Amino acid sequence: MTRSLFIRTVLVGLVVACFSLLFRTELEWSKWVQLNGNSTWDKPLQLISWTGKWFWVTLGILSLSIWRFRLGFWALAIFALESGLAQSLKRIIQAPRPASLDAWTLRPIEGETFQLQLAMPSGHTSSSVLALFFLASHPAFQRKPLQVGLGLWALAIAYSRIYLGQHSLDDVMWGALLGLFTCWVFEQRHQSQVKQWIES
Repeated sequence: MTRSLFIRTVLVGLVVACFSLLFRTELEWSKWVQLNGNSTWDKPLQLISWTGKWFWVTLGILSLSIWRFRLGFWALAIFALESGLAQSLKRIIQAPRPASLDAWTLRPIEGETFQLQLAMPSGHTSSSVLALFFLASHPAFQRKPLQVGLGLWALAIAYSRIYLGQHSLDDVMWGALLGLFTCWVFEQRHQSQVKQWIES
């Protein structure tokens, strides 16, 4: 189905991230991304990061609810599952944020407060991957360029979390994997219904 292009786009981003670890550690990459930013990109990436938590989640669930209330209900349930898993994993893994690591002096960004809570997995990344998958399942988003665009936006949100000094590379990689896992759960639960909806 066309929406598999969204999944493939996100997976390509993960493969590139894994391949990059052959050359530098995840902390070295995270440090390089954060310190080599500039004020021109600060605000746009803050906006992209903001969409990762609530904007796409709300839009994704509403888009399914308007067309198929039952799908919207289950999308909300799957999002609750994703949020619960993310918070549980953070408590189990106990990975610190970059600001708590003191691995490097973070570049100050206007309007950005560096978080000190637990980091892994990145909740913004996992939420955005799941929410954008909801949109990718919508009949209005079945064109290939839109599918790829949604995948690239999910990757941009992951990148923004590193750029803003809120997460390191491994946090967003695990966040993306968690998002893909919950996409799979939703897909398995409603595969036939979503397929029938798209083809109708």
